[in-house]
Amino acid sequence: GVIGDASAIPGMIWDVETEFRARVLRLGFGYGTIDTVIPKFAINLDGPALHEARAAIEEAKAKKKLGGVFRGEGIPAAELNGFARLLWFHRARRTARQLKILGMLRQGMPQVKIAERLRQTPQAVYDHVKSAGWEAYREGEAGFAAALLAIGKGA
Repeated sequence: GVIGDASAIPGMIWDVETEFRARVLRLGFGYGTIDTVIPKFAINLDGPALHEARAAIEEAKAKKKLGGVFRGEGIPAAELNGFARLLWFHRARRTARQLKILGMLRQGMPQVKIAERLRQTPQAVYDHVKSAGWEAYREGEAGFAAALLAIGKGA
C-alpha cells in the first residue's frame, strides 16, 4: 500500500500482527518517491519507494527479521528497524488476553470500561496492564511514530 502519513505505521503493524498472530509475517517498508500518477486504487505504480519496499520484504524474509524492515534513501533505517524489532519483541511475549487489553487501551478505552466489557475486576485488568508493560510499550510506539512523522516532514 501507499500511505502519506508514516506515523500511522506502528498502528498498522499492530493491527496486522495481532490479527494474524498465528502466522509469521515479513513486513517491508520503502521510503522514496513514486514516479507514476497515483490512481484511486494503487495499481501499476513505480518508483524508488516501491523498489525499496520490495527489497525490505526480501531482506525481512532472508534474514528472518520480524516487526518490519525499513529501507530508503536518507532515512535512519537502523533506528526505525530497531524500534520495529523492539516493539515486535514486546508484542510477541504478550498473552492473547494481554494483547486484547492493550488493543483496547490503544483505542483510548479506560481500564474501568475494559473491565466492564471483559467482565473482569478493575484490579485484574490493572494487573494485566502492569504485567504486559503497557507504559513502556506505549512510549516506545509513540517514539516510533514520532520518528516516522519526522521523516515524512523532511526532518
